[in-house]
Parts: sequence; C-alpha cells; structure tokens
Amino acid sequence: MARRLRDLALHAGAILGVAALASVPSAFARTTSGYRLLRSVALPQVTGWDYLATDAERHRLFITDNSGVLEFDTAAMRLVGPIPPHMRVRGVGMVHGVAIAPALGRGYISVEQPSSITAFDRRTRARLWSADVDPGADAVVFEPRTRTVLSFNGKTAAVDDVGIVDAVTGANRGAIALPGRPEAAVADDDGNVFVNIADRSEIGVIDANAHKVTALWPIGNCPEPSAMAIDKRRHLLFSACDNKSVVMVDARSGRVVSRAASGDGTDAMAFDPAKDLLFVASADGTLTIARESDGRTLGVIDTIRTGANGRTLALDALTHHVFILTARFAASGKPTKDNPHGYPRAIPGSVRLLVFGQS
Repeated sequence: MARRLRDLALHAGAILGVAALASVPSAFARTTSGYRLLRSVALPQVTGWDYLATDAERHRLFITDNSGVLEFDTAAMRLVGPIPPHMRVRGVGMVHGVAIAPALGRGYISVEQPSSITAFDRRTRARLWSADVDPGADAVVFEPRTRTVLSFNGKTAAVDDVGIVDAVTGANRGAIALPGRPEAAVADDDGNVFVNIADRSEIGVIDANAHKVTALWPIGNCPEPSAMAIDKRRHLLFSACDNKSVVMVDARSGRVVSRAASGDGTDAMAFDPAKDLLFVASADGTLTIARESDGRTLGVIDTIRTGANGRTLALDALTHHVFILTARFAASGKPTKDNPHGYPRAIPGSVRLLVFGQS
C-alpha cells in the first residue's frame, strides 16, 4: 500500500477531478450480482485512511485513520471511538493495518512511526502491548498455526522484510529478509503466508514455522501487485495489478490460472468463500465483483460506481456486506515532520462509509 499512498499524495488534483464523476451510486441500481448500496454514513471524524478490517463476530469495522484506529459498530451503524484509546503515533498516515485473532480475543495494529505492532483487547479495546519491528511497517497479518503476527515492512528505502512477533506475549521473533518491497499479504491457516513483492511482480511464500521464504513466484504481466486475497478452500490467490487487472494464482504451484479486468488504483480486495465472489476496490471509484468458477476461471459480473478514492474495502464474512470509504481530498503538500509523506487530507464533510450488500 506504500506506493498507492504516495500516488495519492502526488495526484490529489486528479482525485478531485474523479470526485466530480464518481458520485455516490443509487441505492436502487440493478446489478447482476444483486449487490447494491445499502447505507451511506457520514464520518466527519476521519481525515484519511489506509486498510480497513472487520471483526464479523462482534459486528465491528476498523478504520485506520490518520492518527489511529477508529472502531465502527456495523450493527448499530455508529462510530464507537478510537482503539486503543492511546497510541504512540508520530505523524499523519502512520497507522496502516489491523489484523484480528478471534481465538485469542485480540487485534493487532501496524504503525509506521514508531515502527511497531500494537495489540489490543477485542472486548475492552484496551492496549495490551506494543512490539518494535524494523522500520517501515505497513500490512499486518495474524498467522494462527504459529500464533504469530507478521509485519510487512517496506515503507522505507532501506528495509524490505517481515517482522515476526509472538501474538500472545509480544516478544520479537526476528525478521525475514525479502527480495523487494512487500505490499498486501494473506495467510492460509496452514502455516503459509503469501505476500505481493510489488517491485518484482512476484508472490513470496513464507513458511511461518521455519521463518523463511520458501518460494518466489513470478506473476507475468502484473506490474506492481498491491492488494491480495485468498480462497483457502480451493488454494487460490488473487493479486491486483497496476494495469487494471487481477490475476488468480494456484497457491500450491504459483501458476497463473486466470485473469480478469478491474478498476484503476486497486488497494484492497476480499474473497467471499460462501458466494465464490471476489470484491475489488479501486481509487477510480469502482467496485469490481468477479465470480470464481470451479477454481479455473475468474469472470467479472459487476462493476458498481462507488465514490472518489474508494480504493480500500473490508468484507463482513457473516452478513456478506462490503464496506468502502470515499472522500474528496485537498491538494497534497510538501513532507513535514508531522506529515512525513506529504499525504493530503480529506476535505471536511466529504468522508462517507458506503455499505454494499444484496437485498
């Protein structure tokens, strides 16, 4: 996600132009998939965001806001508040991802500066511990077999690696060097973790038990792979490419199985195994919905208009709802101490949470 946020800072003017074209969709628009806009909620507290995550069992959505994480109640459709109440964050856009471990009753937040993982209690929202990792923490993944949290560190020029932290104690278990810049990552629950290596157009395979990279799979014609999703049942991976496409990859062999068109500027995807649907969010204001058929074909069945900069999403696996944030942004500025990347801020009153689902 590092490159996407840099692009946002460089092209805020273009995003403002997109905003005029990508208005919030009609709640009653007919779609092939049956998905439509169910709710649109104003979130004036949000000034910017990165990854979104859900805790379906507790009806929670987590928004990595510029200064921390905001917890949203998806049943009551209201903002609960910051989680945890106090975090060590230095600057705008430094909080990136949230990973949930239901079996442990915990969640984990990745912070770029100071580069760290913070654990919190799912029920009380209290901070449990923070563990330092190598510079440039971005995406974060919980690996259940080893009970570890993996931090994908690639937001600084000097470091491309994976930090490993004990999910219970917060003890640092070391780092695994990567051959290039990591982006999004997923776990298969069998001890394997897959990560997009953006600047090499590869997928890296990590053995969480052995603490090593076991394979590097080239995914041809997929420049700058960013978002990633997984079908654990059929052992398939999905990587979003920087040429308006998504590749479907065999998670056992690394072979590219299928390819589908998508929007421009994709930064998050999610796969719903109950419906065999892949949801792709893009900054051009589109939600692409593709169906996976028999583990061999990925075909687009819907492209739904969302809104300006709706580049990330989260899926609720119980309700099958898809959450997307949209906003208009002011022009970007020069990097400062409080805003190291010069990220633009959302225009007050323009941030909305969109909820998509089937009637």
